[in-house]
Amino acid sequence: MRADADDPRPLAAHRRRADQGLLARQYGGEELDPRRPLAAAEGVAAEPVRRVRRRELVPAIRTDCRTPDIEIVTAGASIGALNAVASLTRHPDAFALAIGMSGTYNLTGWMDGVHTLDFHYFSPIHFVPTLPEGPQLTRLRSRLAILAVGEGRWDRPGNSWEMASVLGRRGVPNRVDLWGQDHDHDWPTWREMLPKYLADHS
Repeated sequence: MRADADDPRPLAAHRRRADQGLLARQYGGEELDPRRPLAAAEGVAAEPVRRVRRRELVPAIRTDCRTPDIEIVTAGASIGALNAVASLTRHPDAFALAIGMSGTYNLTGWMDGVHTLDFHYFSPIHFVPTLPEGPQLTRLRSRLAILAVGEGRWDRPGNSWEMASVLGRRGVPNRVDLWGQDHDHDWPTWREMLPKYLADHS
């Protein structure tokens, strides 16, 4: 669904309504609770995209929900799980819960030995250990990261355990949920996972 350029309503509101309809169709026909918005994290985001997420998307969600301080759930699968956890750890003032499904949390192997500052501060595996004591870390310690992962084809539970270890060493609540060998790194697994966690935390 598109918004006209002159439409004063935020594009996020249009997308959210369209996404809710899509998710409702995919996950059993139940409408999502509009009081608990879901921000989907996709792909490896560049710094401008992360700024948009915090400075534009979060206010748009809160405006659309008519609740200026609503806490948002962020969720993603595979590399999207990395973005979900990155959103939570970078902005615990806005995001209350990250649901990472079959997460690929450490991208070092794809960086050809290059470790830029942008990469460092995007990657929770790298920047969370260096977070100084202060308001961000204190708030983060009141949040939760769920790291759900299958043990079937293409999934690597070690990725989730590595992320859990990094968070746990800083006192950030998290848990790894193993879904067993009949759950692959694939869409059917994530379609089963997401509604369960949304229902558990609504």
